[in-house]
Amino acid sequence: MRRTGALIGVSALFLAGCTSASAVKSTSDLASEPAYGAITSVQKADGYEDMGNGVVVRWAKDSEKSEAKCPSYAEACFKVAVQTNVTCSSGVYIELQVKTSSGTIIGKANEITPAMRKGDRGVFAVVSADKNASRANLADIRCLG
Repeated sequence: MRRTGALIGVSALFLAGCTSASAVKSTSDLASEPAYGAITSVQKADGYEDMGNGVVVRWAKDSEKSEAKCPSYAEACFKVAVQTNVTCSSGVYIELQVKTSSGTIIGKANEITPAMRKGDRGVFAVVSADKNASRANLADIRCLG
C-alpha cells in the first residue's frame, strides 16, 4: 500500500501544470511541427543534411575546424559537424567513403563520437591512413542508441 501512494504522488507530479488548453493541439498545429528528430529549418539553413534518424550532419566550416584535432599519423583528415535532435547514448557512428583526387573510391574511414544528448553539437575528425586519400563522401551517419 505504501508503494501505491508513492506512485500516485509521482503521477500527480508529472501531471501538474497540464491543462486541457496546453495538452491539446489542433491538427493544424501538428502539421506545422517537424517530426520527432527531424531537421529544423535553422539547421537546414546552416547547411546541415538530415540523415533520417535524428542526426543532422555537414562538413565543418573553416571557423569550426579547430574544434577537432587530427592525429599526427593521419594521411587525410576530414572534419564533420554533427548535431543530434535525439539522444544518442552510445554516440554517433560516422562513416566516410574515401576517394583519391580523381574520385576513385579507395576505402572507408569511420569514427564513433562520445554520447550525445538531444541538441548537442560537435565537430569530429575522421581520419584515413591511406596516403592517396584526398576526398570523401558522407556514407553512413547514425545514432547509436
